[in-house]
Amino acid sequence: MVYNSLLVAPKTFKETLDWVTAANDSIFSYQDLSHTIGDIFNALPGMSVTNLGDEVADNLPAFLFSVEKFLDNIRNDAVYRTDYSKSANWLKDCDEEPEKCGKTFLDALPTLFEGLEELKARCSVTKENGGFSDETLGELDSDFAHAMRGLGFDVSREMDVFMTGADMATELDFVDSFRPTYHSMVAVMDSHPAFYEN
Repeated sequence: MVYNSLLVAPKTFKETLDWVTAANDSIFSYQDLSHTIGDIFNALPGMSVTNLGDEVADNLPAFLFSVEKFLDNIRNDAVYRTDYSKSANWLKDCDEEPEKCGKTFLDALPTLFEGLEELKARCSVTKENGGFSDETLGELDSDFAHAMRGLGFDVSREMDVFMTGADMATELDFVDSFRPTYHSMVAVMDSHPAFYEN
């Protein structure tokens, strides 16, 4: 299914990647999203005295750009099918009410980050150790290809079939630098019931 608005929440790992890419429709979209999310955290009771909102606003843009670059580097652009159409974009869907898009992204962030983290872990070790660093996506019956299909990708059509698990692990190095911010965000979301109120 193809979504025509960023206000439609992504439900799968691949959809979260496509949402992030669709949100970057202008030079400042990721900065706008990041500052919106920082403001959401700063507005929580007791959070105005912490620096988490500023930390999110500072660190999230680089993470989002890295997610987009990761998707660009693993897919076959000529035939890749995105789950968000060109009519799903920041200016149309989020510019007037950015907080709605911010909350949509935050709801999907655990699926995105934990999916990236798990993928990096599995791509960093060999098959005999439960991973697939030594497999390629071109081996369509490999554990690597099965895992990517499970994440929503049409491996034989949409992905770089020459990519190895080790190559993908390298593409995912950015995950480590965002981990502390992500864990701080989740800890706050889980400890503030007001966060989940509409």
